[in-house]
Amino acid sequence: MYKYSFRVLWSEADNAYVATCPELPGVSALGESEGEALREAKVAMELYIEDMLESGESLPEPQIAHEYSGQTRVRFSKDMHRQAAQRAEREGVSLNRLIENAVAALLGSYDAYEYMRREMKQIFAEQFAKNSLVTASRYNTLGEEG
Repeated sequence: MYKYSFRVLWSEADNAYVATCPELPGVSALGESEGEALREAKVAMELYIEDMLESGESLPEPQIAHEYSGQTRVRFSKDMHRQAAQRAEREGVSLNRLIENAVAALLGSYDAYEYMRREMKQIFAEQFAKNSLVTASRYNTLGEEG
């Protein structure tokens, strides 16, 4: 049995669930339920693998779930280490807590940025569509007067 991963998402365009296998690009399947999409994707995976093996291609390695200890080691320049330690002392927190808060702020900022980017893209698309309709309407009006 092959140990490849699958991802199942809802597709508005297809009005169905779509299951994909990240390790095997091109393997995907639709279903009315998540389970159906996954079952169909497994069939597609088997056929894909069979075809790869028959043509002499090697199979990609399956992705594995990583477990994280919650610990890491970070190297700083001596000056940056000094500044961070002094800042932590001023804030009354450990250096570890200061670094953890800085990373959390960075990740949170990135998430907020991505959210805002998606929202702005949607707003611009809607505004573009409205402007296109107004332009087309004005063009039609001018054509009728001439």
